[in-house]
Amino acid sequence: MLDPSLEPQKILAVDDNTYTLRIVQHTLEHAGFQVLTAVSGKEALNLINRHGMPHLAIVDWHMPGMSGIEFWYAVREFSDMPVVMLTAVATEEDIVRTIETYAEDYIVKPFSPAELVARIKRVLRRMGDYSYT
Repeated sequence: MLDPSLEPQKILAVDDNTYTLRIVQHTLEHAGFQVLTAVSGKEALNLINRHGMPHLAIVDWHMPGMSGIEFWYAVREFSDMPVVMLTAVATEEDIVRTIETYAEDYIVKPFSPAELVARIKRVLRRMGDYSYT
């Protein structure tokens, strides 16, 4: 049996823009993470039900059907999994409110791959080995 400490950390990436989703997936997989992807909040919740709770979710704020904030509320009903918000539209007020209220961090599109990986690693370090299942 494989030592669980050697298994890659699982990240759930949620964005209705498939181009952005592919960039996030490729970047995080290259950094050693296991990445699950979803194009909607509803699909992301279904992935959690099928594959278990990831270590972290990176979620687009503005998505049709279920926004990133609505996804955060849905997840909070059963988990304290950290969520990092991702968006192209951001005012300083949005960023501050989101970090103070909802998310562990906030990434503005466009982003550099190095910034994405650094922010994800920082949140995971801060959260430690806590189990979100």
